[in-house]
Amino acid sequence: MVRTSNAGKRGKDSSECWVIGDAAFQKSVFEKDINNRLTLARYRREGISLKDVLKATARKTDVEEKLILHKSKRTPHAEARMVFCFRARELGFPTRETGNFLGIQQAAVSNAARKGAVLAQKRKISWE
Repeated sequence: MVRTSNAGKRGKDSSECWVIGDAAFQKSVFEKDINNRLTLARYRREGISLKDVLKATARKTDVEEKLILHKSKRTPHAEARMVFCFRARELGFPTRETGNFLGIQQAAVSNAARKGAVLAQKRKISWE
């Protein structure tokens, strides 16, 4: 099934425009997508962006913003980037948007978010 919102778009034959599964699964995917779009629209109205998430992450992890954006492995910067990915996912930012912001692939964002959740809990990082 090609999503109605993707009909007529260039690249609609790309698998990222499809939802494969039974009717109940498709319905749940569409509902989640609608909720994500509403959340992102609210963030835009309120002026919340990934830059804001970056600033908050830098404060919480004591790592400079530019270092969080710098690709590195097994460093405090990489761990801060994982926490950033977790927080972005928690807020509902799409992995593609987060990946574009960081210059990494969606799969890397998902991996980093999973690890960032563990790190945030371990370090007792609170966002309130």
